[in-house]
Amino acid sequence: KMSVNLLKTDARYAPESEENINNSVQSLEYEFSNAIRKLIRKTKPQIAFIEGHGELSELQVLDVTHVLSEYYDVRRGRMGGKEGILNDFAAVIVAAPQKGFSNDDKYVLDQYIMHGGKVLWMLDGAQAVNDSTDQSVLSVMANEVNLQDLLFRYGVRVNYDLIQDLQSSPVGLATGGEGGTPRIKLFDWTYFPILVTTNNHVINKYLGPIRSEFISTIDTTGNSPKVRKTELLFSSRFTKLQAVPLRIDLKEATQKPDESQFTQSPLPVAALLEGEFESAFKNRPVSLYTTQPQLFKSESVGTKMIVVADGSIIRNEVSAEGKDYPAGFDIHSQKFFKGNREFILNCLNYLCEEDGLMRIRNRELQMRLLDKKRVVSERVYWQIINVVLPILVFLSLGVLWFFVRRKMFG
Repeated sequence: KMSVNLLKTDARYAPESEENINNSVQSLEYEFSNAIRKLIRKTKPQIAFIEGHGELSELQVLDVTHVLSEYYDVRRGRMGGKEGILNDFAAVIVAAPQKGFSNDDKYVLDQYIMHGGKVLWMLDGAQAVNDSTDQSVLSVMANEVNLQDLLFRYGVRVNYDLIQDLQSSPVGLATGGEGGTPRIKLFDWTYFPILVTTNNHVINKYLGPIRSEFISTIDTTGNSPKVRKTELLFSSRFTKLQAVPLRIDLKEATQKPDESQFTQSPLPVAALLEGEFESAFKNRPVSLYTTQPQLFKSESVGTKMIVVADGSIIRNEVSAEGKDYPAGFDIHSQKFFKGNREFILNCLNYLCEEDGLMRIRNRELQMRLLDKKRVVSERVYWQIINVVLPILVFLSLGVLWFFVRRKMFG
């Protein structure tokens, strides 16, 4: 047995709004098909979280791991430069690494992709840490993990910058309270953007807002006709871009931002790449990284990858007592952004897709909803049309039939 959620609510709209009703109807076939697939599947594809480079810990991705485990056998492990170690996995996740990748591990990932492997890259372009001399100040620097050459060859670049957005979630800061007891007060924090989608792909279709922290931009690179690129997530149209390194004083949150500076267009922060990729190790001495250079592939078979310029989207907060919260849960405002969890699940489902289930989400049904204003203003008119008029018609037909029978039978 399995329950199916028939109501897809978006926090941006009222629960009974036409948008939520339309999204719910659009999703019915997918929700039923998805539930049936999970019930009848006997074996699950394997996916893996890569470890060994300062990635998010098992506890920090516990919520997403639980969600993914309904569809996949989720593993974790180090590559250790062992070529072919990823071959049994339908997809791998690189979740917010903070340390540089060795060339051996990069070669393992590259050849995994060349043989059709799929990767979800969750990479921070910038890293914010507390200043050693002042805990109220954050030092933001480029997060260099030695993957830029790999991604650039595939057709994307995670930039070393930082987005500020007026459409953001709050941060909690300690302020003076009664009797000198500090209390936590919420302030809008432009460094925690709330991301939006344009419903331009099955991955981001009907997604709610997505919470992020200290997110960077991405650029697509190259012009290979064999690689198709689709931008999936964006900042809002009230955006400001900052170069790194920089220092951020948390006291900025208590001040109203200058809206005249937030004038940049929506900036892309996530992209899907599909097609045949060229190896980053092409024209390089691969014998330095493998004992079987004859097996080296310089171009991939058709495959896919998704690059997101923020690792916090997949991360769940963990309390000091070790309690984990859902991914997308804002511990400051106590608000839950379901879009985080749904986006990661959609990404993996699309990357590992074999039966076309995700394409069901792309079908459009044109809803013919009533005009609410006309329903109110023309209520009496339509009541007469739908209630009184049919009765008058039947009465008229009855009277007519009475006279017809009287004339026919005297």
